[in-house]
Amino acid sequence: MFSISFQLSFVAVAGILLLTPFFLDLLPNRQGEGDIQTDVFRRIFLYFWGLMAVTVSATLFLLPITALYFHRISLVSVPANMTVVPILAFWVIPSGLLCAVTLPLSTAISAAFLHLGTWGLDLMMAIVAFWADIPWASMWVIIPNLFEISLFYALLLSLFFIRKIRWAKVGLVAVLILIGVDVGYWIHRVNFGQTLRVTFLDVGKGNAALVEFPGGKRMIIDGGGFSSGRFDVGEMVVAPFLWRSKVLHVDYLVLSHPQSDHMNGLRFIAKHFNPREFWFSGDVVDTPSFQELLQIVKTKGIRKRIPSEANRDRVINDVRVEILHPFPEENKSAELKDGKWLNNRSMVLKITYKGTSFLFPGDLEASGENELMLRAGKRLKSQILLAPHHGSNTSSSAALLEAVHPRLCVISSGEGNPNFPHKAVLDRLRRIGCRVICTARSGAVQIEARPESLNVETFVDPSDSR
Repeated sequence: MFSISFQLSFVAVAGILLLTPFFLDLLPNRQGEGDIQTDVFRRIFLYFWGLMAVTVSATLFLLPITALYFHRISLVSVPANMTVVPILAFWVIPSGLLCAVTLPLSTAISAAFLHLGTWGLDLMMAIVAFWADIPWASMWVIIPNLFEISLFYALLLSLFFIRKIRWAKVGLVAVLILIGVDVGYWIHRVNFGQTLRVTFLDVGKGNAALVEFPGGKRMIIDGGGFSSGRFDVGEMVVAPFLWRSKVLHVDYLVLSHPQSDHMNGLRFIAKHFNPREFWFSGDVVDTPSFQELLQIVKTKGIRKRIPSEANRDRVINDVRVEILHPFPEENKSAELKDGKWLNNRSMVLKITYKGTSFLFPGDLEASGENELMLRAGKRLKSQILLAPHHGSNTSSSAALLEAVHPRLCVISSGEGNPNFPHKAVLDRLRRIGCRVICTARSGAVQIEARPESLNVETFVDPSDSR
């Protein structure tokens, strides 16, 4: 019952049984018979009207389920079914039945029917590909929770029974009130919240964080990713979290440095969430994923900001955002540099609200940390630290940890790798009395900063929440 396929099939059938009669009843019931030609056309019309009624009924009833699991809804399901189902009904299935019937008589004839059915299947797949390739074939949508799914079906049932059952009108009013309350809650939470909320997403060995400023502005710092490119973290992890949070737009994209585990997930976000600005260190690498990201930024008209252009200290809705590293006068060409050099060129952000500070140091290693401490000094002190380089022993030096002196350190790393986080790093954090949360065990970590309190919530291990 908890498998996606069962739920889709069961709900589709329920929608067909419940709603199809309503659409069929919309046709006038004409008595009598006309000439043969008119009767044939009428039967063809009724067939396609019934097919459309079934398709609309199933699609409508499946809307919240498809939004829940696939994060988008189809806009071409009706024309796709109208063009594909007749081929299935009058070509593919009869060919398959004839193949089975003639098999005892002649394998050659049976094989001919089998090939005939295969040609029909190929035609069906070509038609499906045609509809799917249309740019507007589907649209990404927010992800409903179970309460909202229940409201959707309650609304449908109330409308369906409004003329048949007396209590349906009362139920409809109650459902509309609850929908209004739900919409109002999310509008206030997303656009008018008065706290700073930072969510460190679980993207394996990579970094991705959503910063929600008071008043509704949002920033994505890194997007996670894998070097193979076969799994798009932006589409499969970061974007679904945004849609589940009812977020359809982000204002700022920040890339600490152009490496796959920080960068690849940003491509989908840049393409579908309409950011206004793209902040990066200015370093340029000749990799397909980075060039694709820059092309999306250009095509979408997103304004690029490097440290010299992004204002080193910026106030966004009463939240101070500081770029502490790198400095603009340094070399910006990374074409011939190695990964370690890129790590030490990571853009370092400090975000401060009402006395609470978050430090995002990217993948800084020892030399980069030393340069950061030399330049930033006492400005490094922060209550929350994202561990540099995923907790690697080449980072989080004792000197840096003393300078930052965090109360909480979040380590974004994947499972099963003994070096991320490294035992030596964990020991150094414990020595300064810092609490440690690792996304590999606790899942995403959400921290809400209020003027006089700090709330920490983890999505997998409740013992880490407080």
